[in-house]
Amino acid sequence: MEASDEVLDSIGLDEIVEWRLRELIRRVSDGSAGDIEAELTSLAKLIDSYNRKKELLENLLDPLTTADTRKQLRESLKIEQRNRVELEVIRSKSRELLDRSLHLFLESSRKVYRYKNGPDYSPELCGYCRGVGRSNGAMCPACQGNRLVVVHQPAMTCPRCKGSGKASPVDIVEVATDLCIVCRGKGWAFTRRSRVSPQD
Repeated sequence: MEASDEVLDSIGLDEIVEWRLRELIRRVSDGSAGDIEAELTSLAKLIDSYNRKKELLENLLDPLTTADTRKQLRESLKIEQRNRVELEVIRSKSRELLDRSLHLFLESSRKVYRYKNGPDYSPELCGYCRGVGRSNGAMCPACQGNRLVVVHQPAMTCPRCKGSGKASPVDIVEVATDLCIVCRGKGWAFTRRSRVSPQD
């Protein structure tokens, strides 16, 4: 799905994203599971882009970031000198777009998965990476970068980590892992080991 050139010329990036999200939501609501499978790959790329922008903005706003690094970050983000308040607004909007994209990705994946596999299990966002697929600059160790985990329905959060996927400080010392020892970082009780993909 692509916007026409005149639509792209007349609106900015945020408006393009908003338009695309509205269009995808309409397709998920109106279409069958088969109609939206191709959109999931495109949406995953969009999520990666939002997450990268959010990470760059967070580094830019970090008081420990050096002046040279700030200059490089501004160039990467293609933003001129802005004050901290403006940057906070941009970061907030980027987080909001990321959250909305992840929600749409989850809903689309659920629809496809249930269509192919029935209602007993369904995808949920990985607790450890919150659906981003990356953690600390590397592939998420809990979902292997897949963003989603397959959970028995109705979904229940892991009682040990309360859905965060993170190990307690005691577990980190005793077991030497930062993944919850009960859910293995997934954040959910009763998960399947299989990955979630349109081919499942």
